[in-house]
Order: sequence, then structure tokens, then C-alpha cells
Amino acid sequence: MSQLSSSSLPGISRTGKPNIRRATIKDLRPMVRIWVDAVQIGMGLTPPSSSDVVDTFQKRLESQSSSYGHWVAEVDGAVAGWQGLLPCRPSPMMRWAESGTYVSMQHVGQGIPEALIRFATEHSKSTDLTHLVGFLSARNDAMIRLVESCGWQKVGNVPRAKPSDPEYLYYIYLVPQR
Repeated sequence: MSQLSSSSLPGISRTGKPNIRRATIKDLRPMVRIWVDAVQIGMGLTPPSSSDVVDTFQKRLESQSSSYGHWVAEVDGAVAGWQGLLPCRPSPMMRWAESGTYVSMQHVGQGIPEALIRFATEHSKSTDLTHLVGFLSARNDAMIRLVESCGWQKVGNVPRAKPSDPEYLYYIYLVPQR
């Protein structure tokens, strides 16, 4: 399994980067809290019920594989953000993963998204994945610059279901094949 950084102390790396590790069921509550904050504060939307969100993420954590799953970024022993790679377009010919990156409000501006995106991009190279896809808010200029610097390409805009919906951009990372 890929690991971006490591150290002898949990959550603290010698390089000053967050420690990234495979998420476990113990990370469920912090991951849900970070996601709900992103939906409410970052996107201005109303999330589903708390029990629905917990159930969804619990199922995801219980069904991880070597290619797909969730990873957390720890800082000082606390979950500072997380990265998900979920199956999308299941096909024997194309193995795609939808990438999702979330950061706690307390750790914004500390390089957590960069560490997680770089981890996902590097991790994908050690798997049988062929593509990573992501949907980014058109207002998230920092994340757009970050994914483009990691080799992701914008392939389109996601049509809005109603005029009040936020604008999303569709990005793809073509995984170099071994």
C-alpha cells in the first residue's frame, strides 16, 4: 500500500506533511463531520440526515479494496482530511475511480488537499485503475490549480439540474499504464 509520509509518531511526519493512512471504522465520525461541514459550509447545501450519512460512509469503509477505498490525513493525531477513491463506470475494460477530497475547517490552508490529491494520483499508479475522475466546484480556484498541476485535465462542465445549483467542472486523470 502506498504511503505519502511516515514517522514513528502517529499523525506527525518528519517532512512536516500529514501522515496519510488507510481509513478504518474508527475514522467514521471525523470523516462524516468533515463531509457534512463541506456540504453545509463549502457548498451551501443541506446534507442528508446524519444517520443516512453515517450508514453510507460505514458501508464504504467496510468495502475497501487495494485500488478503491478511503485514506485519512492525520495532523497531530487528528483526522485533518480524507481522500476517497470510489468505483465508477465498472467495466472489465476500464477501471475508473471517482476521487473525493475533503479537509476539516480547522486545517484549511495547511496543504492537506495537496497531500491527498498527490497521494491519490500516486496510489492510482500502483493499482489497475485506468482513470480518476473528479467533480470540482467552479469557485474552488485553488483545487482547480492543484489538480491541473498534478496532470488532471478538464473535460467539461456538469449541467445544472436547476439554475440555483452550484457550477461543477468535470476533471479526469489518465493513470499512466505500467
